[in-house]
Amino acid sequence: MKPRSKITLAISAVIIISAASALTYKIKEDNKHKYILQQAESGMVKYQLALGERYFNDHDMPQSAYWLGKAAEQGSHEAVDRLGVMAYYLKSKSNPSAEDQQLFTEVEQTLNASRRPQTMLDIYQQRAAEGDMDAVLSLGIMYKRGEGAPQDYAQARNYFERYAASDKTSSPGSGEYYLASLYLAGNGVAVDGVKALALLQKSCDLKFKLSCYQIGDLYYQGGESWAKDYKKATALLDVYSEGKSADSRAVTHIQDLFTMYRDGGHGIQPNPQRIKAIKTQLCRADELYGEDCEGIAQQ
Repeated sequence: MKPRSKITLAISAVIIISAASALTYKIKEDNKHKYILQQAESGMVKYQLALGERYFNDHDMPQSAYWLGKAAEQGSHEAVDRLGVMAYYLKSKSNPSAEDQQLFTEVEQTLNASRRPQTMLDIYQQRAAEGDMDAVLSLGIMYKRGEGAPQDYAQARNYFERYAASDKTSSPGSGEYYLASLYLAGNGVAVDGVKALALLQKSCDLKFKLSCYQIGDLYYQGGESWAKDYKKATALLDVYSEGKSADSRAVTHIQDLFTMYRDGGHGIQPNPQRIKAIKTQLCRADELYGEDCEGIAQQ
């Protein structure tokens, strides 16, 4: 082989090796970036900070603001400080673009939010965003009642529907129960007794006792969407069976139950013996009902 050919081959080999090394480095860098991105998206603050810093150094301010904002929402003081630097940089531009001005506004909003103390609403919203279903239900109740949050029935309905649709809840049936309350009262929706009753029935089937009691009360009262039905009402409200501790929440319906057993009609016969048995059982449970025992016994 001629000397020149050997030199040419050597140079080609170096080029190939360099190209392969560059490709290997790029693959490693791409994999590293994917890993950092995955960790940042999962909520890891240090990786959110890393991305914010990387994009800041690359002069990609929108991406930098996004990741620094995520870290700031979780209480990172480093992210807040970096956002302050970004705000100063954007404000000091001599001819800021419309995009720069919009980004400055967004960064300022993030900074203002991070400076105020966290409220329970902030905490529950953050937990709900992370998939905490108990926080979702709490938010619905807060917006429904206007306690700890502005009263907003549309927001409340969204959170109750989200809770009801989940199969990972600590209190199955609660979402349907609170949704039904909106339809019964016409809070943010048209009054719809049929839909409310269906929601309560689904909730009761899931063993959520308050819904069972609510259905019993509805059949006791009667309404436009259902007739009085004492047979169904007593079956749901008479939970005072011997040998079992009665749910204290059911005692609120005790007078309705006594009225149905005393007067009869609407599907049942008068049953004074059952009234006496219930009174006896409740008075035995005075550690649960306390002073209520005397009042119940006189009814």
